[in-house]
Amino acid sequence: MNSWDKFMENFALIIKEQRIQRKLSQEEFAKLSGFHRSYIADLERGARAITLKTAWKLARSVDLDLSKIIAEAELRSKNQFGKD
Repeated sequence: MNSWDKFMENFALIIKEQRIQRKLSQEEFAKLSGFHRSYIADLERGARAITLKTAWKLARSVDLDLSKIIAEAELRSKNQFGKD
């Protein structure tokens, strides 16, 4: 697994954790963020690569700063796997 894959895996996990913490179903989160439920499911499984715009919309839909999600995903990736 390369650095990008590690980062994206952690990014998706953070998004899922935030959704669950807010007690939102995938359907509810999809409506808030403007995406289809199956797209959210694919993102959470890491089956889709996302654009910066998509990441921004997801973060905004749960009142988070995208920069904080990115920083946390990067930190987790480094702590779990070290540098590539």
